[in-house]
Amino acid sequence: MSERAKQFSLIATAERHLCDAAESVFIPIIRAMEAEAGLCITEVRVTFNPALDSGGPIANCTIVGAYAATPVAHHDSQHAVESTRAPGAGSSASQE
Repeated sequence: MSERAKQFSLIATAERHLCDAAESVFIPIIRAMEAEAGLCITEVRVTFNPALDSGGPIANCTIVGAYAATPVAHHDSQHAVESTRAPGAGSSASQE
């Protein structure tokens, strides 16, 4: 296996582990933000920069994809918004 292939494999494995660990933390936060802002968030980017002088790392979160949602009455508070777009409207090729 080439050095490049080894690096790709290490990154892919770490990415899977990160997604598994982060999902239980991010989903409740994102759902709360959606309900608060009236959005359906489809993509979030987190940039992590080691802080040299501040004593800790700095995370910068960016909502990359989102669209307006309308409030609906649900008994399940995790689903407090409903899309105002038709299913599949505006999705990228990677989401189809």
